Amino acid sequence: DINVNAMVERLVATLELSPVRRKGVTLQALVDPLVPTSLWGDKSRLARALLNLLVNAMKFTTAGHVSIRTTCVSRMSADTVSVRFDVMDTGCGMSDREREECILPYVHCHERRGGGLGLGLTIVSKAVAAMGSKLSVNSIVGSGTHFSFDLLLKTHGPSDPLDQAASHQSTATTSLVKGRRRCSALSQKSHSLMTERTSALPSSDSEGTSADLMHEQRAEDECNHIITHPPHSLQRQLNSLSRLRGSDSGKNVMLVDDVELIREGASEVLSLMGHTVLHSADDGDTALEILKQSCDNIDVVFMDIQLLSVDGDITTFNYREWEREYRKHKPPLAIYACTGSVTTSDVRRYASCGFNGVVSKPVTPDAYAAILSGDPHKIAAVTIPMNSR
Repeated sequence: DINVNAMVERLVATLELSPVRRKGVTLQALVDPLVPTSLWGDKSRLARALLNLLVNAMKFTTAGHVSIRTTCVSRMSADTVSVRFDVMDTGCGMSDREREECILPYVHCHERRGGGLGLGLTIVSKAVAAMGSKLSVNSIVGSGTHFSFDLLLKTHGPSDPLDQAASHQSTATTSLVKGRRRCSALSQKSHSLMTERTSALPSSDSEGTSADLMHEQRAEDECNHIITHPPHSLQRQLNSLSRLRGSDSGKNVMLVDDVELIREGASEVLSLMGHTVLHSADDGDTALEILKQSCDNIDVVFMDIQLLSVDGDITTFNYREWEREYRKHKPPLAIYACTGSVTTSDVRRYASCGFNGVVSKPVTPDAYAAILSGDPHKIAAVTIPMNSR
């Protein structure tokens, strides 16, 4: 079940303490007490949609406020209620063309401060559509933007035993199908990667159902972590950054992650620790080009594994092949895999790709500090080493 108002307040409380929050911008939750405290719906998709809308609003608002509002529109029947969700900001706004294109992936806007709109709004649009609704956008250049959508939510779950059985069977069947498709995609990637060590590495297919499913699951996992991560833990970690700023500060870092919130938060944390995020990328193709052009100026790379186009392990493999040919007499670049999957088979695969180590996500300030210190003992304490290769 979903406590809609509690979810909204939790998201706001977490983002209040997030490094991506801008000074001078008020972040507020306006919840309707008429919204029932227990509703049934897709909690993960709803949280993902609201989180991405809030982060997008925060990115383009430098003064004023970012607000999220819930409204109990009406009771459609004895067991169904219509709830409206609004995310409003006083940011730079969008032109008519930008408003039409904002739900397309990788749309870059030259008029808006901050550049591209990224994947966030595409994820929102798909999530809202999957819940049976449609995302509406109203915006005025220079005044702000207003996103909204209505959801029909049940006030209780299946009560009749036959309904419960049907619901469980449907859920199990859907999960099995998705699980098989995800496993098939992962199996194909793993098999091709291990055989490519002795043959030419083919280009990764960035389109299709498998990639969509993997990215959707990734976004859901990241969102679930953010909404369940205690805000006081975030504050405690941020308060400790001054302690982590030492004589080993001043490193040049590259971040590769397809979740914008993670990149911006990590950049802020590393900056407060005295390091510089020299480059960042949200997909493997871009990351590889940057690595080839700027590897001599980078000290450490933190590489996410699951990316939208070419995954991080294949990107690192390709870079190591290039490095062996064009940087033969220079020390190899330090690249660490950042992932929530650290099984034995995963570690073997990461080792074969050329990673220096694996660090579990979410990467904490202590882990960043240990790796950037260059001290082997500190690094070993926060990573899984690749000495098995």
